[in-house]
Amino acid sequence: MTTELKVLTGNQVTKFRFASIKMQLKMEKVGLKSSGGALRPRLAKEFGLKARDSYDLYIAYCQTKMDE
Repeated sequence: MTTELKVLTGNQVTKFRFASIKMQLKMEKVGLKSSGGALRPRLAKEFGLKARDSYDLYIAYCQTKMDE
């Protein structure tokens, strides 16, 4: 069995982070919560959005950042 290691650098780290956040938001949208609590209030200040904005708005923001 061969184990392959990938190293992310520079812009790849940011894209991976936003992809991960995007998937967490999608799961939270359908009702699956993490042990750390709701994600939107924690991201609101960083993203410049309101904590009560829709999941779709947060997901769209993540996609925009990934496309940059």
